[in-house]
Amino acid sequence: MTNKNESTFEAKIEKIEEIIDNLQSSKVGIDDSLILLEEAQNLAIECNKILSNAELKFSELREKFSSNDNLEKN
Repeated sequence: MTNKNESTFEAKIEKIEEIIDNLQSSKVGIDDSLILLEEAQNLAIECNKILSNAELKFSELREKFSSNDNLEKN
């Protein structure tokens, strides 16, 4: 993994990609594969939360700007 902050969305996606590469290499045993799959699943859940929060913020901003536009038109 690179030196990126592991809490960023991009770092989580990069880690998932690394896990996929490791799983596809066939050099990982079954026990390690299960651990990697669980880690990838947890990262995917975290990414989904980040995207959901971003979507909520975007909706709030869109609503705020829409309200401001309506006020300016009056």
